[in-house]
Amino acid sequence: VGSPAAANSPHGGGALFLYPLADDGTPGAPAILHQDSPGVPGDSESGDQFGWTLASDGNLLAVGAPGETTNGRRWSGAVTLLKFTGVGLAFNALRLTQDSAGFETRAEAHDELGGHLAVRGNFVAMGVPDEDLGSARATGIVHVVEVTAAVKPTVKRVYNLHQNSAGIPGVNETNDRWGSAVALAANIGCTPLSVVIGAPGDKLGRTPSGAVTVVGLGTRCAARWLPLATF
Repeated sequence: VGSPAAANSPHGGGALFLYPLADDGTPGAPAILHQDSPGVPGDSESGDQFGWTLASDGNLLAVGAPGETTNGRRWSGAVTLLKFTGVGLAFNALRLTQDSAGFETRAEAHDELGGHLAVRGNFVAMGVPDEDLGSARATGIVHVVEVTAAVKPTVKRVYNLHQNSAGIPGVNETNDRWGSAVALAANIGCTPLSVVIGAPGDKLGRTPSGAVTVVGLGTRCAARWLPLATF
């Protein structure tokens, strides 16, 4: 359970409450993790919002901290990956920001990376709807990170996706907010794994009616743009 303003985390920077569940689902006393806990990268600071979003699959847990300051840039955001070893609450951790290797864009104030997450297998999708690209404000970008299957997570590949990326329909426009919702889905069409991306401000004609884009990862499948009129 994420508690992004937990009073019992250092400086109110946010915490996770990890509840062990008995066979009948009864929760036991929680372990509390925050950014000053051993093994968790970063420092717990006021306004980090660590635990604002959580996404998991198997032993991989992604924790969003959209209020994190990166290199002096407030609310640029961060994502912490915790890969549990299967021995109690032991884990290995990896911290990602937009200044990490492989990211197309740099950490900027109020990007709020970590506000929108999805995990499937060893893939983590991170929507950044407040990202500015060129002259387009809050047009949005989605980063999909593939981490290694080993117990200690390391970055294997980063996909940087936006509406001016090759093969993706549409164009970056102000207030598209592409990446306001993200999901990772298997076996959609001709690709084993796709990222599904919501853009509530995307326009059909002049009207910001919203749209969904489905992008296959690691294939030559054509990306699909699905405006509201499609339904």
